[in-house]
Amino acid sequence: MVELLIFLASHLGFLLEPDRFRIVDSQSSASFGGDAFVVLESAALCLMVVRERLEISLEFQPAEGHDDDWFGIGVARRYFHGDRPGIDDLDISSVGDVEPLIDELEAQFADETQRSQLLKDLRTAREKRATELFGKP
Repeated sequence: MVELLIFLASHLGFLLEPDRFRIVDSQSSASFGGDAFVVLESAALCLMVVRERLEISLEFQPAEGHDDDWFGIGVARRYFHGDRPGIDDLDISSVGDVEPLIDELEAQFADETQRSQLLKDLRTAREKRATELFGKP
């Protein structure tokens, strides 16, 4: 958990600014060198920063989302920027593009008319990426 919190504060500190996101859940375990997650929430967006098997990734969903509405940040990268296949892992070289993506996701999820279309588009992008990475189910 310590490594995850250090990464969060050092590279995603903008999330912790006043009136931005609040930490609503966290968990850690000793397995695989210290797997952990932290869940942050704003009025429109829920984020989960995950440290699993020594890699850090970011997932998101609308604040009022369902269990099947979690998406890896790679899906957002793909949707907004056309990155293929879209990587969910965060490292120092890829963290710079996260803030604008989160800003855009927050804005669109906050707008009720954009939210449903964005969810539909993200589900399609997630399915397409899964098919490209793993083949047809």
